[in-house]
Amino acid sequence: MEVRESITDSVDAELDRLVSRRASTDRRTSADELEPGYVESVRRFNARVRAENRAAWCEYHRDAAARHRAVLESLIDRHEAMAERLQTTDERKEQHERTAAPIRGDRRRIQGGKIAD
Repeated sequence: MEVRESITDSVDAELDRLVSRRASTDRRTSADELEPGYVESVRRFNARVRAENRAAWCEYHRDAAARHRAVLESLIDRHEAMAERLQTTDERKEQHERTAAPIRGDRRRIQGGKIAD
């Protein structure tokens, strides 16, 4: 029983300490108790900080858009070049197949650059 009582006493003491500390920090000055010059100074400071943050976020988003634009444009160029290369390769392959010599056993003949049956 003594252990339980000592634990209960220590918990009660800790709770009392936390409650009294919280009560002392909860005492905040109301706006009516502050000097008017101080209140105006805080208002101007907060407005300036909001304006600076808005400007910083604006700059961040403009820079991010420029970075994305550069990456996407290079990506578009790369895909267009690859498509062009594939198309050119495919066209060359088709041209080669049209003008290539017949394979052994193939009875078709080439006439005028085209394979005739």
